[in-house]
Amino acid sequence: MATSKFWRRTAKRFRRLQAVPPQPGEVQRASHNGLCAWWRPGGWDDGKPYHFFDDGDDIEANSNIERLFKIVAESAGVELGHPGSGEAAVFAWLDHLRRAGIYVASSTEGSWIIHRVCDASAEYCLKCETDVRTGVKASERALDESAVSPSLAASKISLSLARDNINSVSSANTEEPTVAVFVEAAKVDNKQAVAERAARRQAVVMPILAKKHWRRGRLATKAGVAKNSVYGYLDGTIIQISDENRTAIAEALGIERDQLPE
Repeated sequence: MATSKFWRRTAKRFRRLQAVPPQPGEVQRASHNGLCAWWRPGGWDDGKPYHFFDDGDDIEANSNIERLFKIVAESAGVELGHPGSGEAAVFAWLDHLRRAGIYVASSTEGSWIIHRVCDASAEYCLKCETDVRTGVKASERALDESAVSPSLAASKISLSLARDNINSVSSANTEEPTVAVFVEAAKVDNKQAVAERAARRQAVVMPILAKKHWRRGRLATKAGVAKNSVYGYLDGTIIQISDENRTAIAEALGIERDQLPE
């Protein structure tokens, strides 16, 4: 049985693999998420349930991060009781993250994306450490995670990211409660609209990039457009790109312009 010391040490190993967050004054980009894992109910073309992707420009470094992550995740998955090793244990570990709703966001066709998977893993290690200290058994942990609904998991990641990037309305301020509610509702609606745009666009583009072994930066280069245009389009932060850029991106992907979601 794993000790609290094991989980603290494993959390540190995961943290060291996480991409550097945006610095003060720097715009948040998809590349700051580092390694991510995308789960599809029916699996991917290679038969695996998860597809890893990283939007950093250094392809070799990204590959090394994924390899090192799998080594640590395999160890963590086995410690949680997975009977096998290798990728099966890695996928079992990712299943724990997904069911717990840590940095998880819904995508298209019932799929889910675990953003910042190294950070998410470190957070889950802290939960495992707490479970060891309080005597929670694996069966109890699994029951607790199964109670997390997809909508709740999505709200967890939305609220977490909002705390990182938006100054929330103080709960202590009770003078204008109605205004506070409207402000928070506007934030949620805005983030939901961005997430929905991103999910529609990524559902079409990301599988093509995976087959080509391209990153988002490579797509921008091939299309001859600014990286900000590609990142913003796929992040959902750009509401609409120009017709010229949309045509260029579609041609680089090898699809018709009308196949590229608005």
